Amino acid sequence: MRTGPVFVDFVHGSIVGCNLMSQQLALSLPQRWFLSLRPYSFPASFVPIALTAVVSAAIDTPRSWWAFSAYAVSATLLHAGANVLNDYYDHLHGVDGPPAADRSHVIARGLVSARFMLITGHAYFLIAISLGLMLALLRGPGFLLGGVAAVAAAFFYTGRSFSLKYCGLGDIVVFITMGLLHPAMGVFATTGSVPPAALVLAIPLALPAVAILHGNNLRDRDTDRAAGVRTIANLLPLTAARALFAALTISPYLLVLLLVAGGYFEPVVGAVFLSLPFAVFLVGRVFVASDLTTLPVECAALYLGFSLLYLYGILAFGAPV
Repeated sequence: MRTGPVFVDFVHGSIVGCNLMSQQLALSLPQRWFLSLRPYSFPASFVPIALTAVVSAAIDTPRSWWAFSAYAVSATLLHAGANVLNDYYDHLHGVDGPPAADRSHVIARGLVSARFMLITGHAYFLIAISLGLMLALLRGPGFLLGGVAAVAAAFFYTGRSFSLKYCGLGDIVVFITMGLLHPAMGVFATTGSVPPAALVLAIPLALPAVAILHGNNLRDRDTDRAAGVRTIANLLPLTAARALFAALTISPYLLVLLLVAGGYFEPVVGAVFLSLPFAVFLVGRVFVASDLTTLPVECAALYLGFSLLYLYGILAFGAPV
């Protein structure tokens, strides 16, 4: 009778269960709520909000800073709702890996219940939509149309019966909505118009935002595929998926270089190159490392560093709008 493996599995399961219980006891309710928001990803909302403020301040037109504030809260809550419902539906569909694989999987770790995530996720959406409708009354049907697109993309990013993420569209959705639509809607809410230059300024920030998601999907490539989830990271051959990550991570620097060389930016925007060594490190790690557990958090850190340097460079001489 072979009892060894059974005993080992029993001990391992007991240890994991004890670790999960100790995590629950060690964290307060506010801490668990905060972790449920997947806070490491919020630079992808805060940076477009900051870009909105920079661009709006440079436009020679009346500005509504209360509308900017409402937009900032609405956009952040929309992101929070998408994060929370993504965690809920990933758990429901059996997509999440072991609790130790990703500290953002709070349901799998036993930190909060699935019901808590379902209720709070929808609550964030309802508050965000309410603020958006208020802004639509101020800015008109054009803003309402953009808001409907933003809410639909966030809500159906992961859903019960249909998920943009599961159809390999996640990267494209993030580029269009978080990268371009997000700051455009913010400038529209604040000033009543969207100069084309605002979208040009947004592109170097949109690409590394997509890199956060693509890095997450690279890490989860095998588990997503096993669960029937199609992402660009597992639809492409592994080498091609890694090359796409490299392109998303390095191309913002090349784009800034071209814009500076073309006279669109002042040379001080080249301060972003201070973050290039970390970008190169992450690209190299993706090609050689087998454990990418912390890659999404590291991508978010790079995105934040690049963005702060980028915004500093723009602020130093004013946004070219």
